[in-house]
Amino acid sequence: MSARAHARSRVVRPVLACAAWGALASVAHAGEYRRLTVDPGLNLDVEILATTGEGFEVQVPQGRLSLPFDQVWQLDELPGPEAVRATPWRVQLVADAEATRLLTAAWSGIDGLTLDVVDGATRKACGDRLDCYVDRLPVDGWRFVVVASTDKDGVHAAGALTGTARVARGDADRSPAAVASLARQLLGLLPEDDVPAALVAVLSPRDATPRERPPREPDAAPVARARPVPATPDAPAAPRARTTTGRRVGLAFVPFPGVPSLARGDWGGFALALGTTAATTAGWVGVTGTTSTSRDEWIGLSVAGAYVLSVASSELFAHVDLRRHRVAVTALPVLGPGGVSGATVGVTMMPVPAPR
Repeated sequence: MSARAHARSRVVRPVLACAAWGALASVAHAGEYRRLTVDPGLNLDVEILATTGEGFEVQVPQGRLSLPFDQVWQLDELPGPEAVRATPWRVQLVADAEATRLLTAAWSGIDGLTLDVVDGATRKACGDRLDCYVDRLPVDGWRFVVVASTDKDGVHAAGALTGTARVARGDADRSPAAVASLARQLLGLLPEDDVPAALVAVLSPRDATPRERPPREPDAAPVARARPVPATPDAPAAPRARTTTGRRVGLAFVPFPGVPSLARGDWGGFALALGTTAATTAGWVGVTGTTSTSRDEWIGLSVAGAYVLSVASSELFAHVDLRRHRVAVTALPVLGPGGVSGATVGVTMMPVPAPR
């Protein structure tokens, strides 16, 4: 998403947040199992742990995950834990040798997680630019991209889910707890108290901050020595980065076409939803005008039809990002006894191939 489109999305976010909260908060409760469709169109079977004023806290095989309402597109009920399907996650790591060693050890304690290698051509084209990897890599499941490096201060990293503009950034010193917290933060997971044994083994005493040895007692007369300075305490892990998004769920039922597309900054989808609704509504009003027996009946049918067509158009374009698809729209007149009585609108969507 471009900086301008992201800024427009941030403008409409406060207006639409209440609608998204109202559409979801009443349909999921703690202890229930749901299948969520989340931005950018990925399914995730979860156990609902809690519902807050901002979203859901859910349990997945990888750990506890916080999902704001505005990242959820759809929510379906599951009969119980036996219907839950584990969704594998993949991480493509771009890092130096030291960062790779630390983060790989930290992720070893997360179930359902696979570490993939970025191909040489993509790495050569993108370097250490996270947004380049997010745009070039396909959106074919829960694929995260993490770019990390190390220096004398510790680990510095940023991660994102492909197909989204949500970025998590953080820093950590070389303590096991800080590195483990950062590794989970990069995947959007909530902190855990447990530290993987592999990470503790990797961060052996030779990797820790050197400590001064106590002064040795001399054999001869004592010589004044400076007392060792205690080591600086480990800095706390960086707070979890706040993520942003442009899509909403439940907004298709707002009585105005194209609101889900508008929420994620997809102005092309918003324009097509608006145009499709206008064209089909005009045809519907024409048809009801010739078949209604009274003026009140005509008005009622016209309003109801216009709302249904608005919801259908919003739902159609909410699931297709026109920044990644080409769209062809055709309209054919419908002939009636008195001439043209409406129009048939066809929409064809074709994905844009990812750049090689």
